[in-house]
Amino acid sequence: MRADAEQVPARRLTDALGGPADAVLAPYALSLMPDRRRAWATALAAARPGARVAVVDTTLADGALPLRLASRLACTLGGVDVRARPWELVEELADVEARTFLRGHVEVRAATVPG
Repeated sequence: MRADAEQVPARRLTDALGGPADAVLAPYALSLMPDRRRAWATALAAARPGARVAVVDTTLADGALPLRLASRLACTLGGVDVRARPWELVEELADVEARTFLRGHVEVRAATVPG
């Protein structure tokens, strides 16, 4: 199935999957979307209660100048909105696990969809 994550109805996703999703992963995608909250809400609506969900995305790194410059270049070339902070959408759920890599350049959040 091919669809725009900001526009597709959750019902279309669950129909394509044959039922609610057991997991949702948004790797390096939500920071590229103008209406990331809507796309995330649709993904959650297509997930079953108890499903695991995760967001992996980037922002500008802290630390030494070479790493800061490299992270800025990666974000710029990738079209990332460094102010987006899409992992915060996951933080609105329960049982959140958080990891940060490369001095803040890569943020990972995982949680469980409430029942």
